[in-house]
Amino acid sequence: MSNKSEHHDLYALAVLRKLDQLLDEPLSSNQRAKLEQALSACKPKMHTVDFRGELLLHFARLYYVFLMGLDRRSEAQTVESDLRRKKSPLAHILYWLVALWPLYIVIYFVYFLMTNMPKLI
Repeated sequence: MSNKSEHHDLYALAVLRKLDQLLDEPLSSNQRAKLEQALSACKPKMHTVDFRGELLLHFARLYYVFLMGLDRRSEAQTVESDLRRKKSPLAHILYWLVALWPLYIVIYFVYFLMTNMPKLI
C-alpha cells in the first residue's frame, strides 16, 4: 500500500472512530461500508511534492508545509483571486509610501549630515 493511500485510510478510520463516539448507536456494517466509499470518493487531491515537518522548541512546537503541484483550482477560485489582486490606486500609493519610508529616513539623515558636517567638526 502506498504512503498516500495509507494517509487516506488513516483519515477515513479517524472519521469513522469519531462518528462511533458521537453517535448513540454504532454504525451498521452496511452504513460503515457506504461511508468509507463516500470518503474515498472525495479523497483530497495529492500534490507532486508534499513536504511536511515540525520544529520542536522548548517553548513551542512549530510545523511547516511545502506543497507543489499542478494548479487544479476551479475557475471560480481563479476569478476570485483575480478580484482580490485588483486594488485601488490609493492602495498602491499607500503601499509605496509605507514601503519607501525607511529610505526617506536614510536619505534625510545623509542630507542632514552633509549640510551640518562643517558645523559638527
